Amino acid sequence: MRDDYDFAKSTRTPYAKALTNPVTIRLDDAGVIPNVSFSSISLVYSARVGAMADVKTRESILSSSTEDAILSAAAEVLERGGVAALTTRAVCEAAGVKSPTLYHYFGDKDGLASALVRRGWTEFMARKRAAPDTDDPMTLLRNGWDQAVDFALKRPALHALYAAQLRTQPELANEAYALMRGRVQRLVDRGVFKVAVDEAARAVWAGCNGVLALTGRGLSRREIEATSDLLFDAVVARLSVANRS
Repeated sequence: MRDDYDFAKSTRTPYAKALTNPVTIRLDDAGVIPNVSFSSISLVYSARVGAMADVKTRESILSSSTEDAILSAAAEVLERGGVAALTTRAVCEAAGVKSPTLYHYFGDKDGLASALVRRGWTEFMARKRAAPDTDDPMTLLRNGWDQAVDFALKRPALHALYAAQLRTQPELANEAYALMRGRVQRLVDRGVFKVAVDEAARAVWAGCNGVLALTGRGLSRREIEATSDLLFDAVVARLSVANRS
């Protein structure tokens, strides 16, 4: 009895041809494949694996591109119309996709909003972690404070969405708080701040967030920045050794 086995033609052909042009190789009566080397069979297997990898890579790139396009469209809708304008219909229209595509990547509107906040916050934290021009902890502390205010002023709707999610997901602020606390620790270690590090960190955090709370009240950038300067100086003065009575 003879058995037939199909192998894709592998020599001198690209992956696509190797997969779409099968050839039948017949075993002889002794069960031996005549005139076929194992290297040829190996090439067929490699071709199949390689082609599958190429398909997966293309799918991954396409998936990432679609997801990014939806998030970019959502960011535009959010900043143009505020949190109330962030609907799945508006985002689908802006991104040029159907609703099932949006649901595939984000599940629902809440999932989209969470992904939008994560992306925006990741970009913000990348700027905060960037190599500073100074090693002075007070300057670094002020720079971090100003970056937070600037972020809220430039992207007020995204900041409002972040603040709303922070109420149920306080861990969103963990990285930013840890970065600020590290700078406060250095000021405490140097004797600049006179209180314990956690007390000082809470005061700095509360002061900065007090400024951020003003961004949704219709004030001008100049007014908010003036209040920011006043609060930062007041917090530092209260915590500083130089102001100990």
